[in-house]
Amino acid sequence: PQELALKICRSVSNHSSYVQQLSWLIYCETEGNVVTEENFRSALDVLLEQNNDLFEAQIDGLSALQRNLLSAVAHGLNDHLNYTENLKKYHLGSAAAANAARKSLITKGFLLFTNSKLQLSDPVLGLWFLKKLA
Repeated sequence: PQELALKICRSVSNHSSYVQQLSWLIYCETEGNVVTEENFRSALDVLLEQNNDLFEAQIDGLSALQRNLLSAVAHGLNDHLNYTENLKKYHLGSAAAANAARKSLITKGFLLFTNSKLQLSDPVLGLWFLKKLA
């Protein structure tokens, strides 16, 4: 169904390789011709598990502040980084420290800054953060 196709695309921010991978995993999870919400959730869990070791290795060298910032962006913080309530809520330290972490994560390729908003360069990393480290 079209709704499922849209859900697949949205869940991985239209990244073509992840759209293909998640679609294949859903196909593998499906018995018969009808795809269920459970098939989608199960396939998404498999996708996250398949990438678990990679993501753990990628964040292994990051500071706690950088991890906190990635988690914050995964939770939807994409602007107003330096607001006091955001610094406290996501344990980002001072505004200067948060800005330094942001710049470092952009340089390392973890974050993108487009249209004056932060976003994760890898949408599945964001889903992984929400599931594993949140």
